[in-house]
Amino acid sequence: MFVKYNAILRGLQSGSCFLKNTMVQLCCPAKVWEQYKGTANIFGEANGTLSFKEAKRSLNKYTTTLHGINSAIIKLGKLTKASKVPARAKCPPLSLPTALSSATVSLVITTLP
Repeated sequence: MFVKYNAILRGLQSGSCFLKNTMVQLCCPAKVWEQYKGTANIFGEANGTLSFKEAKRSLNKYTTTLHGINSAIIKLGKLTKASKVPARAKCPPLSLPTALSSATVSLVITTLP
C-alpha cells in the first residue's frame, strides 16, 4: 500500500511522465490504464485515447487513508521526545570484508532499455 500512497502523493502535481504513468497504473482500473497508456512504455509520454485529466477522474486518491496516516504521525510525534544519540565510542571501527576490499571484485552495471 505504501507504493500506492507514494504514487498518489508524487504523481498528482508532477511533470514527470514516469510518476504520472505509475500513479495511473497503480491507482486506476486496468481498463483505464490501458486506454491512457496506449503503446507507450512507463517512462514515456502516454499516447492512448484517454488524456491525463480524464484518467484522473477514475483515480482512487486514498484521501481518507492519507489523512488518517497524517493524523497518526502528528499524534505519535507528540508522544516522543527528541534526544541525543549516544556516541559510538565503544564500537570498533568498521571496515569492509576482505573479499570486498580486494582488487578482484568487478562491478557489473546494466542499463534499462
